[in-house]
Amino acid sequence: LILKLLLYSYTTPYRSSHELERLAKESIPCMWLLSGETPDHATISRFRSKYLKDILEDIHINLVLNLAQHEFVNLEEYVLDGTLISANANKHKTVFKKNSERFSQQVRTKVKEYIQTLENLEKESPDKDRSLNIPSDTSYSDSNKMKEIAEDLDEQSSKRGNDRTTKKQRTQCRNIVKKADQLSKYEQQLQTLGTRNSYS
Repeated sequence: LILKLLLYSYTTPYRSSHELERLAKESIPCMWLLSGETPDHATISRFRSKYLKDILEDIHINLVLNLAQHEFVNLEEYVLDGTLISANANKHKTVFKKNSERFSQQVRTKVKEYIQTLENLEKESPDKDRSLNIPSDTSYSDSNKMKEIAEDLDEQSSKRGNDRTTKKQRTQCRNIVKKADQLSKYEQQLQTLGTRNSYS
């Protein structure tokens, strides 16, 4: 009974024993699964620590394999969302030099990836008569130069037609423009910081 509750809980945001106790009492699917039984948090906690400590991973594996066997899921594809997003919620936040330098470097690294993608796509382009003039990554010295080159490449691409490769290249150009805008913010922060380590 409690094993059902624990396995069901992994499809929800709830993990603590108190949350699972409340889930058993308030969730209609959970009430159906438990046939109306409502174990308390102490029982849930005791069961989990006493019986599941070393076997929970095996139970999960068997559950997934069983679902696959009955064709409820397939094991060919899965999606993992590991997106990291920089927060900017506090208008009075402190700006640290090390963070601005780190974020600036992350942007430059990402732009290098976009440039590499552009170059790879250029090799696939069916339009060999109007090849893109893609500068090396050392040419992207600052955000203004980065944005200028990306907009120029986008304009070059727009004259090549509307094939799939060109569309992908224009997407990379727009991505570089967005990154240039991000880099501009970090450049301004570093200029304001000067020799200081932080400011508010």
